[in-house]
Amino acid sequence: MPYYKGHQLEAIVSQEDDGQWTGHHVIVAYAETMTDGNKGHADGRYATREAAEAAALHEGQRVLDARPPLA
Repeated sequence: MPYYKGHQLEAIVSQEDDGQWTGHHVIVAYAETMTDGNKGHADGRYATREAAEAAALHEGQRVLDARPPLA
Protein backbone atom coordinates (compact mmCIF):
# COMPACT_ATOMS: atom_id res chain seq x y z
CA MET A 1 0.00 0.00 0.00
CA PRO A 2 1.41 3.36 -0.97
CA TYR A 3 2.00 6.22 1.41
CA TYR A 4 1.13 9.80 0.56
CA LYS A 5 1.66 12.81 2.80
CA GLY A 6 2.12 10.62 5.86
CA HIS A 7 -1.00 8.55 5.26
CA GLN A 8 -1.44 5.02 4.04
CA LEU A 9 -3.67 4.70 0.96
CA GLU A 10 -5.45 1.49 0.08
CA ALA A 11 -7.32 0.84 -3.16
CA ILE A 12 -10.18 -1.63 -3.20
CA VAL A 13 -11.48 -2.60 -6.62
CA SER A 14 -14.36 -4.79 -7.70
CA GLN A 15 -15.60 -6.09 -10.99
CA GLU A 16 -19.22 -5.50 -11.97
CA ASP A 17 -21.44 -8.01 -13.75
CA ASP A 18 -20.79 -6.32 -17.10
CA GLY A 19 -17.01 -6.72 -16.74
CA GLN A 20 -16.33 -3.07 -15.84
CA TRP A 21 -14.33 -2.21 -12.72
CA THR A 22 -14.97 0.28 -9.93
CA GLY A 23 -12.53 1.54 -7.35
CA HIS A 24 -12.73 2.76 -3.77
CA HIS A 25 -10.01 4.22 -1.57
CA VAL A 26 -9.32 4.08 2.13
CA ILE A 27 -7.07 6.65 3.82
CA VAL A 28 -5.57 5.44 7.07
CA ALA A 29 -3.96 7.88 9.51
CA TYR A 30 -2.20 6.60 12.60
CA ALA A 31 -2.19 8.79 15.69
CA GLU A 32 -0.74 7.08 18.76
CA THR A 33 -3.24 4.30 19.52
CA MET A 34 -6.10 5.54 17.36
CA THR A 35 -6.68 4.69 13.72
CA ASP A 36 -8.74 7.15 11.69
CA GLY A 37 -10.03 5.94 8.34
CA ASN A 38 -11.54 7.95 5.52
CA LYS A 39 -13.29 6.07 2.75
CA GLY A 40 -14.36 7.26 -0.66
CA HIS A 41 -14.66 6.17 -4.24
CA ALA A 42 -13.42 7.14 -7.65
CA ASP A 43 -16.19 8.20 -9.99
CA GLY A 44 -16.69 6.11 -13.06
CA ARG A 45 -16.28 2.58 -14.28
CA TYR A 46 -13.08 1.33 -15.85
CA ALA A 47 -12.17 -1.30 -18.41
CA THR A 48 -9.30 -2.74 -16.37
CA ARG A 49 -8.54 -3.49 -12.75
CA GLU A 50 -5.38 -1.40 -12.98
CA ALA A 51 -7.26 1.66 -14.22
CA ALA A 52 -9.80 1.39 -11.39
CA GLU A 53 -7.02 1.02 -8.82
CA ALA A 54 -5.10 4.00 -10.21
CA ALA A 55 -8.26 6.14 -10.18
CA ALA A 56 -9.03 5.17 -6.58
CA LEU A 57 -5.51 6.03 -5.42
CA HIS A 58 -5.61 9.31 -7.35
CA GLU A 59 -8.90 10.22 -5.65
CA GLY A 60 -7.37 9.43 -2.25
CA GLN A 61 -4.44 11.72 -3.04
CA ARG A 62 -6.86 14.46 -4.12
CA VAL A 63 -8.68 14.19 -0.78
CA LEU A 64 -5.38 14.45 1.12
CA ASP A 65 -4.28 17.43 -0.97
CA ALA A 66 -7.48 19.23 0.07
CA ARG A 67 -6.81 18.67 3.80
CA PRO A 68 -4.82 21.10 5.92
CA PRO A 69 -1.25 19.98 6.71
CA LEU A 70 -0.67 17.65 9.66
CA ALA A 71 0.34 19.53 12.79
